[in-house]
Amino acid sequence: MVGANTEEVLRRRHLIAALLCAAPFLIGLCLRVSPESATLWGLHAPVCLIRWLLPNIGCPGCGLVRSVALACHGKLMDSVTVNPAGMLVLVLSGCGFIMRSYIFLCGRMTARQFALLRAGRMMLAAGVLAAWISRAASI
Repeated sequence: MVGANTEEVLRRRHLIAALLCAAPFLIGLCLRVSPESATLWGLHAPVCLIRWLLPNIGCPGCGLVRSVALACHGKLMDSVTVNPAGMLVLVLSGCGFIMRSYIFLCGRMTARQFALLRAGRMMLAAGVLAAWISRAASI
């Protein structure tokens, strides 16, 4: 009885993770975006605290939402210009959505899938860091 309950909890976690992986696509399509700004139903995002404190360096996420939204709207060159990590976020989110959905439907996760999910998280962290370093070096 406890084992079946645990499996159901794990399946729900994978469903929630799949929905979270779909979020960049859904939010990106809902935003009205340009390389300079993004609004969601007329609401502007708050100013980034790190960028305000360190204007010459900025933060790794500055422009990431705009970059993802621009890519979702098909403006790939603008997306890469705003933040190169935006494309990586979309690719890894898409792969994560497919994998988490598959795990949810099958009801189990193999060691290979676990390793791929871990590698995806590391690639995302490394990609955002590399984009941040390249942007800081170009300032």
